[in-house]
Parts: sequence; structure tokens; C-alpha cells
Amino acid sequence: MATTMFQSFGLEFVPNNYAAPLSTENVPEAFHLFQNFLAQSDIGHALVAPAKLSGSQIKAFWETGVYDDGGESGTPSIIFEFAEEEYVVTPTTVRDALGCEDFNAFTISVGDSDLQRMMREIGYSGSLARTGNLKRPFLRKEWSFFFDCITRAFGKKCTNWDAIPIDSLQIGYFLLYGAHFDYARLVLNNIGEKMTENRSVVYFSHFCQLIFSMCVDGVEIAEEDVVRS
Repeated sequence: MATTMFQSFGLEFVPNNYAAPLSTENVPEAFHLFQNFLAQSDIGHALVAPAKLSGSQIKAFWETGVYDDGGESGTPSIIFEFAEEEYVVTPTTVRDALGCEDFNAFTISVGDSDLQRMMREIGYSGSLARTGNLKRPFLRKEWSFFFDCITRAFGKKCTNWDAIPIDSLQIGYFLLYGAHFDYARLVLNNIGEKMTENRSVVYFSHFCQLIFSMCVDGVEIAEEDVVRS
């Protein structure tokens, strides 16, 4: 995405949900292991796709979407309209759009002690007393790159990229320890909350496009419809 908020199709697009630089061409060898690991991980597709964003398709999804958080034990969903048809987005829909596997059960999250253990094991040199206040500069550059890719793709924020949000720590933990995390539910909830907050400011453009394309089959993206990314 662009580095500053920009206007297109009557909406403001927030600079988050970046594609990750996972091509090893012309990149120092020290990063190759991390790039390859992320590319082959559960979130590999979500980190690099799609190649093009349609302003009109994202606009339709964002402006018509109705979010339901599902309550304490229910399933979150978004219902949106396009060309006089309604489409229902569930975590399963998002899982398919992001290329994540569908398992019978997912771990919702792990506690601070597990996250602190992970950070100790990868050599975090700062204080771990406050898990929600960790910073990338206290990591080796390769691990800093790892969490930067995750945060820029999945994070709700669009400033202070040195910070490592709790969601990014959770995603990193499940990737590194091989447990099943429901990335789709996280993405659906984040999009739904932002969509409800403000209909004219778009977050998660790449994920919105992936979801739209999964639901509405066969709609091409004309060049004049492409949003810069």
C-alpha cells in the first residue's frame, strides 16, 4: 500500500495491510530463511496477494457490508451487496480467501507467559515485563523483519511500526510453534470493527479484495479501476 492515506473512488484508503517483501532476489542472504518460512507458512498467501486492487469492488464491499460480531459464542459475519446480490462472509469464507487451512479446532490465544518465553527464545534484549509494549529494535534484524511483515499485513494500526502489537505476537507464536490459530476470525473481526467505525475510511484493502474475489466469482478488474498499492 501507499505510505500515506490517499483518496480514491470517493473513499480514503489507510496505509496498512501491506504486502510482504518475500522475494529473495536482491535481498541479503540473512533474510532468506525468514522470507522462505513466511512464504510457505499458513499466512503465505495472505502476505503477498492479491496483485491488483479494484476500487469499485472494495467500495461495494466496504460501503454495503453489515458486520455481526457473533456475540460471545457465536460466529462473526459480514453480509455485503454487489450487483443486487447478497453475499455472506464467515470465517470459513475468509479462511479460503487467505489460503489458510480449515481445521476442526483452533486455539484462540496464548497467555503472556508463553509470548514472553517465545521472545526470550528468539533473543529479545529488552524488558518483557509488559508484553503489550515490546519493540522491534530489541530484536535481531531478521526477527525484526519477521514481526514487521506480520504487523504491516495484519495490524489495525498505520503508524509506529517499531511496536509489536499483541495480535502480531500471537500470530508469530502460532507460526513458530506450529499450533492452529484462526487468522480468518481475527481478520473478519478487524475488518468488521473498522467498517462499522467509518464507512468512508478503508482499512485492510488487500484482505477486502481477497474476500470480495472469493465471494463474487469471475468479475475482472479493469485497468482504470485499479487502486494504487
